[in-house]
Amino acid sequence: MSQFDLCSNKHSAEGAAKLENPLSEMKSLSYLNLCGNKLGAEGAAKLENPLSEMTRMSHLDLSNNNLGAEGAAHLQKPLSARKRMSHLALCGNDLGADVAA
Repeated sequence: MSQFDLCSNKHSAEGAAKLENPLSEMKSLSYLNLCGNKLGAEGAAKLENPLSEMTRMSHLDLSNNNLGAEGAAHLQKPLSARKRMSHLALCGNDLGADVAA
């Protein structure tokens, strides 16, 4: 599988925790859409390890998930390692000016 789309499924941090192991098995995933799921900072923390292992990721949409600056901090390391990222959507997450800069 190269694409996984769970947009607007009302997943919370608890839902992200349930996705952590399956996503860790999807190392060749290139497209992941989890927009509109209210993951929050805790959910972003659960995505940190799986995203670190997805070396082919080129499209990631985490918009409208209430990540905040704390959630963005959890994503910084895995996303900075992505050399092939062509699409990253983080809008609607109240990241704050420090993260956006």
